[in-house]
Amino acid sequence: MAHRQVRVILLSPSGAPVVLVAEEELAALEQRAQRANAPALLTARERQVLLLIEQGHSTAGVAAHLGVAVGTAAQHLAAARCKYGARTSVQAAALARQAAALD
Repeated sequence: MAHRQVRVILLSPSGAPVVLVAEEELAALEQRAQRANAPALLTARERQVLLLIEQGHSTAGVAAHLGVAVGTAAQHLAAARCKYGARTSVQAAALARQAAALD
């Protein structure tokens, strides 16, 4: 027996389209959404470098303050930017502050 796909378009009272999905697909979508909305977990060092960025230090200043190589400080900052999807370290620090990760 051949399987056929049927698409049904429903509209809510407000006119918004309603999508019907299989229960297992809904569960997978909900799990992905939960992972996407999960707060970024910063390491202690990532918190330190973001706090220093927040205070106005450059990457070199962060490295000097912590007594590490500039490349090491840059790696910690890159990891923090990645966790927040930020383009800059200043933006990552602001997002971390909003998420109460720097408190």
